[in-house]
Amino acid sequence: MTITKGKLRKVKSGFVVTLPTKKGGTADHQIPAVAARFPAAQAADGVEVDVERDAQNRIVKVTIPGQPEVQP
Repeated sequence: MTITKGKLRKVKSGFVVTLPTKKGGTADHQIPAVAARFPAAQAADGVEVDVERDAQNRIVKVTIPGQPEVQP
């Protein structure tokens, strides 16, 4: 499992996280509902989050540092 920093953004279908790419750019990734472990009231555009990924590079957990982790 790897943990990276990203920026949160709210969209119509939930939340996306902007993560750095290997080529030095950025890419938006949809956050699966089961991976969102932050209070929706604390979520705002531009908030820095910790993104945990598995060996297949899938997002498994997204948390806001300093905020309590909630169950999906």
